[in-house]
Amino acid sequence: MTCIRAVAALVATGLALFVSQQAQASGFAIREDSAVGLGTAFAGSGSSAATPATIFSNPAGMTHLDGIQVETDVSVIIPSSQFSGSASSSGCGLCGPLSFPISGSGSINASETAVVPAAYGLYSLNPDLKLGLAVTAPFGLRTEYSNTWVGRYFGITSSVDSVDVNPNIAYRVNDWLSVGGGVSAQYFDATFTNAINQNSLAGFPPGGLQTIPGACSNPNCDAFVRIDAHNWGVGFNGGVLLDPMPGTSFGVSFRSEVHHTLSGDANFSSVSPVLSMASPLLAVALSNSAVQASIATPANVDFSLTQKITDQLTLMADLQWTGWSSFQTLGIVRTSGLAAGAPLSVTPENFRNTIFAALGSSYALDDRWTVRAGVAFDQTPVRPTEITVRLPDSDRYWLAAGVSYKVTDSLSIDAAYAHIFMPDASLNSSVNSVILPVTPGGGTDIISGSYSDHIDLISLAARLRF
Repeated sequence: MTCIRAVAALVATGLALFVSQQAQASGFAIREDSAVGLGTAFAGSGSSAATPATIFSNPAGMTHLDGIQVETDVSVIIPSSQFSGSASSSGCGLCGPLSFPISGSGSINASETAVVPAAYGLYSLNPDLKLGLAVTAPFGLRTEYSNTWVGRYFGITSSVDSVDVNPNIAYRVNDWLSVGGGVSAQYFDATFTNAINQNSLAGFPPGGLQTIPGACSNPNCDAFVRIDAHNWGVGFNGGVLLDPMPGTSFGVSFRSEVHHTLSGDANFSSVSPVLSMASPLLAVALSNSAVQASIATPANVDFSLTQKITDQLTLMADLQWTGWSSFQTLGIVRTSGLAAGAPLSVTPENFRNTIFAALGSSYALDDRWTVRAGVAFDQTPVRPTEITVRLPDSDRYWLAAGVSYKVTDSLSIDAAYAHIFMPDASLNSSVNSVILPVTPGGGTDIISGSYSDHIDLISLAARLRF
C-alpha cells in the first residue's frame, strides 16, 4: 500500500509537468531538476548519489541508496530578459530603397516566471539491484512579447515544453563498480507565434493598406500566424559509478539524442482581404494548413567526481559535454492544402556543442543540517551571429547555495537558491532580418538592439524513505 501511494504521488507530479513547465534555460535545456543539485550548482550530480535525483543524472548511483525512496522537487525560475532597440522596413515596391521605422515599443521584458517540477521513485529489489523512475522536464523555452512590440514580425510567443518519463535499472557489480541504464519516453510540444507585415508583403510603405477601406482589422494592419506541434520520442541513457576508495566516487553518464517529428497546425488570423484578392499566391501563403517539423534534442556526456575530505566536508566537480550541433535548422513544412510539401519557414540555428563545468561543496553542520555552495560556467550553444528574439541567449555564470534539514530518519527537506549572471546579447551583428519575397515588391524587415539578461532560481524538495 505504501509503494502504491508513492507511485501515485510520482505520477501526479509527472502530470503536473504538462501544465507547469514554461522555462527558459541555456539553449532550451533545463537543469533545474533537484534542490540538492542546485545547491552545488549541479557539481557532483553524476557521482554523489545522495538522493533519488541520481536516477536521472546517473542511474548507476541508485546502488548507493536503499529501501523505497521518493523525491519531489519544485523549482521556480525567475528570468529577466530586457530588450532595447528598434526595427525598420525597407525596399518595398512603392518606396524604392527608402527605409521606414516599424512602430511599437522598443523596450520590453521578454521573460516570464516559470514553475518546473520533477519527481523520482526508487525501489530496491535487493541490496545490489535497484529500479528507479524519473519524471522530469529536461527541455523548455518561453519568450513572450506583446502583439505590438517593435520586433513582432520576428517573434511574439516562443514556447517549448517537455516531459521525460525515464525508467532505469542499476546493478552493483562489486564493491567498487556499479552500472545502470534506462530508456526515455519524451513528450515535446512547441508553439510559435509572430505578426506578419502585410504592408511590406503588398509592396506598400507603412500605413499604405490602412488607407484602403476594410483592408485592416487592427491599427498596424498586421496578420498573425500561430504554429502548434507536438510529438513523443524515445531515447536511452546509461551510467557507471566507480568507488575506488572510501570517500571517493567517480561517475560517467550518457544520454542519447531524442529525435522528434513534430506534427501540428499553422493558423493565420487578421489576414487582409486585399492581399487575398490581389494575389492567389498570397492567398495560399496565408492559408491554414497542417505542418511538420523535425528536431533532435542533444546527447550529452557527464564526468563527475565527489571526494569526501572529512566526515563533515565533501567537495564535488562536474564537466559535461552537450552535442547541441544536432540542432542546425528549424524547418517547418506544410503537409496539407495547395502548398503541401512547401516550407512555411526555415530558421538557421547552427547551434554549437557546449561545455558545462561546476565546482561545489557540502558541509554537515550536525546530524540534521547540511549546507551547500557551488559555482558553474554554462556555455551557450547560440553563436553570436545567430542570436534571435526567440532565443536571446548568452553564456551563464552560476553562483548557488543550499541547505538540507533532516526532519526525521525518513523525511528530509531541501532548499536552494542560485543567481545566474549573463553578458548582454546583441542582435546588431546577428542574422536578424525577415525577407518577404512572396511578391516582387516585397521588402525586408530588420531589427537591431540588445538584451540585458539574468536569472534567479529557487528550488524546494522533499525526500521520503520507507
